[in-house]
Amino acid sequence: MVSAESSRYALTVMTTAGLYETSGDWLYLVGCPARGASVVASWPSPPAGAAWARSRRRSTKQATASRGQLAAAYLSSWFGLDIFASAVHDPAS
Repeated sequence: MVSAESSRYALTVMTTAGLYETSGDWLYLVGCPARGASVVASWPSPPAGAAWARSRRRSTKQATASRGQLAAAYLSSWFGLDIFASAVHDPAS
């Protein structure tokens, strides 16, 4: 557990630079702060989530594993966890 101040600082950095140059794309598609080669995401409720998927290739242009990204995007959409959405998106549509 960390202090509220430390948590806010960490989430701010994760939001703006957690996935380097793809942070903006991630926020648009998934709508939550994330960080890492494996995806560690943070939603308001539940408080945190993680998706890990090892890349089949040793070196990729994008550091984050695509299967982990897809899993986080699906969960965010399914449970309506996008912090920027004004309405719950129906993933079936």
